[in-house]
Amino acid sequence: MNYSIGDEKLERIDLDKIKSKLSDDDERKLTTDMRDLFGRLLPTKPVGENRHKLVQKLEKLFNDEWPGHDIRVHLFGSSGNLLCSDDSDGADTFLFSCTQYRNIANTALVDICITTEWTELEGVCMIAELLARRECYSAP
Repeated sequence: MNYSIGDEKLERIDLDKIKSKLSDDDERKLTTDMRDLFGRLLPTKPVGENRHKLVQKLEKLFNDEWPGHDIRVHLFGSSGNLLCSDDSDGADTFLFSCTQYRNIANTALVDICITTEWTELEGVCMIAELLARRECYSAP
């Protein structure tokens, strides 16, 4: 990505014309607007529940397939810190239902981290093969 804005020098701005502080009215308006935006973007309860179900289903799937390795699944990134919205890292359309084919290229994605002491699982192709075999995943 090119960040160049051209070869022209930027216009000089008189620093005295820049506000050092918002007026009380401007600050109230900005605060109200930001709270409203935050409320609209905050993931809804069903999306949060779907994320939790996804983590549980993945853990069960992995531990059923490879018992005795204490495999854990964790949300991270915007999925874990709730700095996502319903239509970003939603999990609302990507519930791991292995009874039905899902193509994740056309669904919402969730950031997950898989932890285990079992170093063989570092070969992530094992995970892709398991998901493909269970018809949970198709590579885009």
